Amino acid sequence: MTAHEVPGTPAAGSTPIRGSAGALVRHMEASLTVPTATTMRTFAVGPLDRTVAETERRGRRLSTSRVLAYAVVRAAHAVPGITHRFVPAETGAPSRAVDGAVHLGIAVDVGRPDGTRQVVVPVLRDADALSFPAFIAEYDALVAAARAGTLGPERLTGANLILTNTAAFGSTTGVPRLPAGPGAVVAIGAIGYPAGFAHVAEQLGIERTCTASCTYDHRVIQGADSGAFLRELATSVSTDSPLYDEVLAAVPAPVAE
Repeated sequence: MTAHEVPGTPAAGSTPIRGSAGALVRHMEASLTVPTATTMRTFAVGPLDRTVAETERRGRRLSTSRVLAYAVVRAAHAVPGITHRFVPAETGAPSRAVDGAVHLGIAVDVGRPDGTRQVVVPVLRDADALSFPAFIAEYDALVAAARAGTLGPERLTGANLILTNTAAFGSTTGVPRLPAGPGAVVAIGAIGYPAGFAHVAEQLGIERTCTASCTYDHRVIQGADSGAFLRELATSVSTDSPLYDEVLAAVPAPVAE
């Protein structure tokens, strides 16, 4: 700071942060009031790779990120404690909110005309009540609307679980900030072979892996809840589980002539 600058005033050449980007600033500042802890787990994704390859053989390309998002919702439905929310008290004691459904916030990276980037988090409500095809359709529609800037304010509130994908730049995982409101935020990292094994993976039968982290509000969610959630997620993704039966049922095999 120079002798002519006053603390708290914009520096020369600075740009005010307003609109949705300003709202993000406020959310991140509020997140500093949330006491969190984080659990991580690495799991194999061989069955996921084989299922996606089979859908391609059947004539449809499904991204692994969409299948993993659906797996996260299924795991949260099986371990509902991960979606509990802390409600501060205006009077009396604080409380725990139990929604009875998975309202999934989807973190979407959006480029702005000035070259900056921001994260928009539209909410897919009652995500655990959707079939796999319906979930994919809703997910894609929300992501498209976020990038087009056409989301209404009602689609940006009410999440009790947030999902973010840290794989875009090859990050194996991350520990994102948990904003005030949702119970937890899950980060899915890049899929790849263990470091140093890519060149011999096929010969040794090594499957690709993925690391997920779960950062949770420690006031209403405990390590056991987070651990059980990640165990459920890892089991459904790394084994030949019913998850893949649902995926393949949505992409019927071509009828032989």
